[in-house]
Amino acid sequence: MLSDLNMIALIVVFMFIAILLGYGFYNWRRGSYHPAQLSQAREAATDLHLSDVDTEPNKLILGKVDDPWGEIVRYQKTEIDGYEEIQLDEKSLIGLSGLFHQAPNLAQSGVQMVMNTYTLSFKPEIAKGIADGSLKMMESLDGGFRAIAVNAKGKEIIQGVGSLHLAEGLKLTAGLMAVWQVLAVVTAQAFLMDINKQLVNINKELEGIKNFLEHQQYATLIGNFKYIQTIRDLLSSQSFENLEFGVFLNQLEHIERECTQIMVALELQMNTVYADFEKQPLRAYISAQENLLASKKLITNHEQQARNYLIAASVRGLATQTRCAIPSNRNLALTRLSTLQTELSTWNENQQKFYQLVSERAPELIDWSDSKFYSRVSAWLPSLTDRFTGRQKKQIQLKNKMQTSQDSINQMGELLQKSVLETKNNVRNQLQENSQPLSLLVELNENGQIIKTWKMHNRNN
Repeated sequence: MLSDLNMIALIVVFMFIAILLGYGFYNWRRGSYHPAQLSQAREAATDLHLSDVDTEPNKLILGKVDDPWGEIVRYQKTEIDGYEEIQLDEKSLIGLSGLFHQAPNLAQSGVQMVMNTYTLSFKPEIAKGIADGSLKMMESLDGGFRAIAVNAKGKEIIQGVGSLHLAEGLKLTAGLMAVWQVLAVVTAQAFLMDINKQLVNINKELEGIKNFLEHQQYATLIGNFKYIQTIRDLLSSQSFENLEFGVFLNQLEHIERECTQIMVALELQMNTVYADFEKQPLRAYISAQENLLASKKLITNHEQQARNYLIAASVRGLATQTRCAIPSNRNLALTRLSTLQTELSTWNENQQKFYQLVSERAPELIDWSDSKFYSRVSAWLPSLTDRFTGRQKKQIQLKNKMQTSQDSINQMGELLQKSVLETKNNVRNQLQENSQPLSLLVELNENGQIIKTWKMHNRNN
């Protein structure tokens, strides 16, 4: 009986110990595994785990894996690379840096790899879409974009890394806005230097014509000039938003139209001066001095109207040039510039006709001092004609006045025609560049923030 009780007690002890061991093993196993999450926020970024060499990513894809609109890779220096630094404000730098949070985890290979330097490349459609305004804040890119890590074999490793989405279907995230804004800055900087130069040149001329233009025409040119300055300042400060560009384009259209109207009015005035010079009396029996002064006055009037015309044309050309610095139709800008070129060519022909008229009529400017009688009197009685000694013949004075005026106008016209041609060439170059992938080179600091940005140029292209 006692042995049976001992056996039962021993079994109970073993069962208790087994239960304790089982319970301990259960808790240990439970602590080794975390419960699976049923859902996760779409914006959350997934950490990269690089323990397996085969899964080590070498680039971040922006957009779809099979049809990306951009990618980020470590920069590998080549001898054919050229660089043009892009000056970005702090807001743009911070926003763009959001795309590069996973960039330091990209694989490092190749002896030419530059530490903390990466290439952000966009497909040609993106650069073209920003330049011509067909992409509005990138909203055509599936409502946002996401960065995807892929390895050297193109195999997708992590989806949703750095995903960015539209907020409430209307507002863009800081990173997405930064991409659009940076590309808009790249577009603007291709033209801002020339715009600044033209603003300086036109500003010098505007003050000089203040007293030679109708008040309404002068006020219109000044107002248009200052508005373009405002756009320039905004583009330079990079504090613009996409919706403002539509307002700018409408106003630039208005400026071009107003300047064209002023040019037509001035053209009519120059035609009037031409007709007046055709009828201007030149020959006189006693003294042609008054006729000389009247002729000089007509030349001065014509020169001033021609100068006013060129300034109005300059403001118009500047408006078209500014159009190119913001997302807009570049082909339309090329058409406008070609039209302006044609008008300037016609204007130049008309100037040459006027000065040719002056040259042909100059021999008519004679009086008694040009006669044989005057020559004989000068020989016989020099004291009577001493007061005329050393004076230029009136024809020579008229021709000198004409030549000075013609040289001044020709120089101003040539500068404007050269500027229009350079702008056209710049637009064509930009159109050509936009047919190629756009690559930006960025340098990150130790905190992963962008500190410098360059636009890359391949010298073989």
